[in-house]
Amino acid sequence: MRPRPATVFRHLLLASLVSCVVVSSAPVRAETSTLRIAGSAKELTARKRAEAKVASRARAAAKKLFRGDSGLRARVLPDGVDPDASHPIEVANRDGSTSTFALDPPSLGELAIGRAVDLGRDRSNLVALYSMLHRRLPAAHLADLPSPQVLATLPAGRVRKGVLGLGERILRDFEVLRAGISGTIQLGMATNPIADCNAEIGWEYPPSEFSSRCDISEYAADGIIRNVDFALEDSLTCIKSQGSRGTCSAHAIVAAVETLAMEAGGPPENLAEQSAYFFGKVSGDWNRRYESGMWVDLAVEAMLATDYRFPPESDWNYNQSPDIEPLDPATNQRPLSCSATYDGEMCTDYEFQAVERIDFLLGLPTVVEYDFPASAPNAGHRVSTSAEIADFDVPPGGPFASLQLEMVALFLESSTPVVATISMTEGFREPEPGGYVRSAAGPPLGGSHSILLVGFVANADLPAGVAADTGPLGGYFVAKNSWAYAWGDCGFGYLSSAFLDTWGLSYHVIEID
Repeated sequence: MRPRPATVFRHLLLASLVSCVVVSSAPVRAETSTLRIAGSAKELTARKRAEAKVASRARAAAKKLFRGDSGLRARVLPDGVDPDASHPIEVANRDGSTSTFALDPPSLGELAIGRAVDLGRDRSNLVALYSMLHRRLPAAHLADLPSPQVLATLPAGRVRKGVLGLGERILRDFEVLRAGISGTIQLGMATNPIADCNAEIGWEYPPSEFSSRCDISEYAADGIIRNVDFALEDSLTCIKSQGSRGTCSAHAIVAAVETLAMEAGGPPENLAEQSAYFFGKVSGDWNRRYESGMWVDLAVEAMLATDYRFPPESDWNYNQSPDIEPLDPATNQRPLSCSATYDGEMCTDYEFQAVERIDFLLGLPTVVEYDFPASAPNAGHRVSTSAEIADFDVPPGGPFASLQLEMVALFLESSTPVVATISMTEGFREPEPGGYVRSAAGPPLGGSHSILLVGFVANADLPAGVAADTGPLGGYFVAKNSWAYAWGDCGFGYLSSAFLDTWGLSYHVIEID
């Protein structure tokens, strides 16, 4: 393994350093350079409070949504489950073997759905969501609606009114809009867009995270990928495996970037989930950085605000941590995080896998800095636009009950993948033959999980013999998972709109440049 330089991320630097406490764990196999960001202890405290305020608002919104509906609350916080702990889940593979993966804590699911509700009234998010949808829908159906430029000049109340006006148009003309964007037809995949995963730029041997895909003949005979064409079908990079770590959100975000880059005409790429997870944790989810899982919304916001670039996998190979143990609160570390077989650039027992150092003044933390593998400056894709597909159905059962999923479907039809967070159920853990996830029955298994939605197929376009969806949209969403290729239909699953209508928690969409 060749050594790689590393960057020190100086988080809220105190100008005058005093006592320094170094907290790290081996192995670390990288030289270091230094990147410093000026700051103060006061700013460090302000950041903690700001993140806590966002979480408090999300929990309040979730509580309002769940009030009086015990069944809805149970979907994210099952009785008897620790809301702040990650949960291992055993999954049966196609060959009869089993694998264990980690679910995000159920508290993250509550935050995700609460944030989706809260952002239904957030002016900047609504402007971004409206603008992204407006650019993708047929112009003939938008003539009497305000342009994104006009909407951006309006006060918050009128912005929301404008977005709901677009929502009413989507609800009224959904099928016409969907057909006008692309229209799904029966073709299916004849050849893999990436024949060999080692052809992806950024792939490195020996890989720490296995990147793989099935041959066409190995996909389910009645599966959607083998039989039905959809907009992003030829822009799907290889399947990854998150292993025993709760990094599904980083995998979903990275998969979105890989697909968007390929859809834009670029070559297939294998980008570094470990880098995205580290950066999302320490820059967007810092208060929870020692805990498993990552809040998609805050992570993407941080990436957008700081010009984060997605490096290739070869810059920081992912560690699956097959023997990882629960968080030790005395050290803020997870013992045995570093697998004996890991041969990547850097690994520690911290959740985010980088080296953390904390400076103290009078017994109080004042400066936090991180060592992590460096990438080429200004290289790699970055998030240029971000929006939460807000939940406008508050209280539940109102006129906008299906709007969120219809917006998701229209983004997919216009070749834009969507990062989705769901509450875990038996139906998703063990899909039906062919990779289909139909059942909306509970109870949940505990914990939430992030995936990438890459397609929508209406009932009329399903392979012959496949049961129609009885949910609000009448169709299935194609999901790319991070549980290796042996899950579902070679790593993909087909989620009915009935399933997502019950168990979907939040949906996030990005654009890159």
